[in-house]
Amino acid sequence: MTSILKVSEIQPTTTGNLIQLPTVPFVHIYGASTQTGVANATTTVAVIDTVFVDTHGLADVANNRIKIPTGLAGYYWIKAGSRQDWISTRDMLTIGIGPDSQPFEWFTEINANSNENYRYPTLHCDGVRYLNEGDTVIAKIYQTSTATKTYYGGQSSRFIMAYRIGG
Repeated sequence: MTSILKVSEIQPTTTGNLIQLPTVPFVHIYGASTQTGVANATTTVAVIDTVFVDTHGLADVANNRIKIPTGLAGYYWIKAGSRQDWISTRDMLTIGIGPDSQPFEWFTEINANSNENYRYPTLHCDGVRYLNEGDTVIAKIYQTSTATKTYYGGQSSRFIMAYRIGG
């Protein structure tokens, strides 16, 4: 005899004020190759063109983003990252994520001081947001220098990950 259990949602167990986060993201997409020619003082959409994990159909790599499908609106913990080839004196590097139609909703930035050069800086930013069906999230990069910059590709070098943490 086979039993079938149908539920609309499974809530994580809690202890005190803590919630247990999922260990596998709903989606993890990344830029597989190097993104070159990111212009000075220009906000640029990060090229995110490869699927690593997509358990629920959120990946929209043709448009460098995730998109919330029908039936999966809810709270998401979203994380993005980028890795640049070089940040030199007085350069600024920013990674930001948010809806397509808005500027950075969450961001992280690093500023090089006047005496230091940094090789291969990696930035991560994250946030929690309620996303409705059809909402999209992209990663955007921004840098200030006197030249164009290169951003490296790879699963942990230029990416977006999303975990659904509640309905």
